[in-house]
Amino acid sequence: MATKKSASKLITAPNPKVIDLSINQKLALGIAVILVVLFASSAAIFSKVDNKYPNTISFSATGSAEVVPDAIKISATATILANRSSSAIAQLAQVADQIRAVLSENSIDAKNISSANLSLFPEYSYQPNRGRSLLGYRASQNFEINILDSKQAALVIDQMVAKSGDDLQINSIYSYISDPTAATEKARADAMAKAKAKGEAYAKLADEDLGDVISINEDNSQGQPVPMQMAKDSVGATSFDMGLSKVTVSIYITYELD
Repeated sequence: MATKKSASKLITAPNPKVIDLSINQKLALGIAVILVVLFASSAAIFSKVDNKYPNTISFSATGSAEVVPDAIKISATATILANRSSSAIAQLAQVADQIRAVLSENSIDAKNISSANLSLFPEYSYQPNRGRSLLGYRASQNFEINILDSKQAALVIDQMVAKSGDDLQINSIYSYISDPTAATEKARADAMAKAKAKGEAYAKLADEDLGDVISINEDNSQGQPVPMQMAKDSVGATSFDMGLSKVTVSIYITYELD
């Protein structure tokens, strides 16, 4: 009898508890596991990236070079007033040919002569109580002339005026640098020297050492032509002062601080 009771107890012993998960719960658990793995992987990747950037200093500096101009630009206008428009155009063409002849005789290349602007219009006089009356037809043509040898300019101007007389107007004369390459190089060197001096001064104030140049951006320009005062001497020759022209180079530079 004792043996049967012991067997009965073994049969009725409770089974271990089994957790039954639904499909949605299993899916959520899988996503959570994936996210944990991805986060751990990304953390390992980003831990290898060096986010430390070097200390830098950036500022602008401008260098310049003053040069005596070697070329002259002349703005002149040939103008004719005639009774008929056709006559005005024909006479204007003669004056223009006279100007071109003078320039050709002085070896002024055609590429340095521009005469694109041409105008023709009626010209009137106005008097009180009498209205207007037609004076004639005004034909005009503008010339832009580059004389690369400034020493030649005075002679060319005198010859054009002598040839064309009152039919020629000199509007303006400007001096300029025909080839600013050398002046630009000088201004660039000046800009870099000023930039380095400024960088060393800032580095010292920051208790740092000035390191390598990281970047340079440049902007250069030639100063506006200098207007010149004109005068006539005792024999009627044109004279003028060349003045100075300034070439500037501005840079924006970045240095590393050590």
